[in-house]
Amino acid sequence: MTLAQNTYDDCLFQIIIIDQEKEIKLEDATDEEDFLKIVVGKLKDIKGYYEPYAKFSPDHCHIPNFFFDDYLPSPGVKIDDEFINQISMENLNLKRAESSSVRHLLQARKLSQLMNKAWLYDDNEDSEETNLSKFTNLPKYIGRIFHGFNFRPETFSLIVNKGSDEAPCYELKPLPFGSDLYSVVTTWENDPSCSQLTESDLKIKEIKSDEKNDEAIDHEARNDEQEKISRYYLENRNALILELLLSGQAYIIDKDKKTLQRLHEPIFSTHELIWHIELSLSWDSYYAKTQENACPGFRRIKNIPQIRLYLGFPPRPGYWDGKVSKIDKWVNAKEKSDDIEQDPFPFYPPKGSSDWENLKLWYVFPPYP
Repeated sequence: MTLAQNTYDDCLFQIIIIDQEKEIKLEDATDEEDFLKIVVGKLKDIKGYYEPYAKFSPDHCHIPNFFFDDYLPSPGVKIDDEFINQISMENLNLKRAESSSVRHLLQARKLSQLMNKAWLYDDNEDSEETNLSKFTNLPKYIGRIFHGFNFRPETFSLIVNKGSDEAPCYELKPLPFGSDLYSVVTTWENDPSCSQLTESDLKIKEIKSDEKNDEAIDHEARNDEQEKISRYYLENRNALILELLLSGQAYIIDKDKKTLQRLHEPIFSTHELIWHIELSLSWDSYYAKTQENACPGFRRIKNIPQIRLYLGFPPRPGYWDGKVSKIDKWVNAKEKSDDIEQDPFPFYPPKGSSDWENLKLWYVFPPYP
């Protein structure tokens, strides 16, 4: 079966695959390799490899189409079109500016909810109140990624199509971090007989080929092609698994039931994480802070983010006891509420109200402690 083509089909992406069969505990800081792996591939190969799996959103809704197409590259958090479309298209610049502000504040809200969700699960406490959201397993995996945010596995798995687009034959090929990914991918695609070679063998093969055909090689064209397929690839990141989580590129897999579930909806776009924001964590603060990654000089801009964003993620506070049910309400609060008594912390005001018409937002920050 030939999958629908996408503009980004030939771009490389990274995703996290979490094996839900693997039991994990927050206090075990050495088990990431057992349950988490990073899979790399072109979008068309990722779609093809996971085509047999039923796809689900974080809230368990079945997504039959565009599961990867709408999220690779990640668009980040999406604002409500009805809310922002109150601004006339005649004021396009104003609309763009206010859309940016609303989106930034929605990102802040989503980060607060996500990080509180990571606090909801605690391996050391088994009370129903403490583990209010435990039955979903999502807080457990989210918490594990936050606790091991700077973990980098020794290897990643590259999806390789040993067949053709019409008759694909996929396999996962383990490669060490730091591999010349572009060379490996293009060598496999141009010479299927290389499918059993190691990454080291491929480098040797490519060097010999370059020496033989050096005059015929258009290095500028090669660099352009490499930049084209790698333009959404997060390189040299200290918090890679955290960035993949926050861009909606982390998935829970059930190999027996053949299901794939997105761990969390995206907050940041892939483009933001490449050009604007590099993520990190601060263990001793409740507050986020930013630090500029300065690149002075009159030269072509370096492909590094402009700022480093430190997210405050201290140990769960002592006043937690007795407040779990309130925190759970904030964690699961919807952006729009039809019943303020049942869901009292919406981001958007009721449609048609004066606050709605004045583009006034309601809950950006948590109502507690």
